[in-house]
Order: sequence, then C-alpha cells, then structure tokens
Amino acid sequence: MKQKLQYLLVDRERLAAHLAEQEILAAEASDGTHIYRCRRGAQESLVIALANGQGLIVSGESAAPLDRRRPPR
Repeated sequence: MKQKLQYLLVDRERLAAHLAEQEILAAEASDGTHIYRCRRGAQESLVIALANGQGLIVSGESAAPLDRRRPPR
C-alpha cells in the first residue's frame, strides 16, 4: 500500500512541541540543519529543523487501497 506524503512548514515553537510529543529514532546534524526521524505510535515522521528557526514536518498517510477487480460485464 502506497503512502501519500504530507508536509507542514512550522515555526520554532511548533517544531519543539512536535518533537516533545515524539520518540526520536535517529538524529543527524549538518551545517546548522538538524534532521530527526520520529515515531508516535504507528505514525512516523521526518522533521527537518533549519538554521533560520523554521522547520519542516514530513509525515506519511496511508492511501486507500485500490480496487483492482475487473468491472462486471
């Protein structure tokens, strides 16, 4: 089943609140940018904290399964 990606541009306060609610699975930093792989229950997200104080939260939403049956004739 494919997942649709959703992203949300947030400020520093919303980013901190999101990270406080999550279990952080992995973290990397490079040139003022921090990337976190997070999980809350069965939902995973990728959080990118930029040097200017903004952040990007990327999460997956399960798409409805396709009905691949042939239509009746």
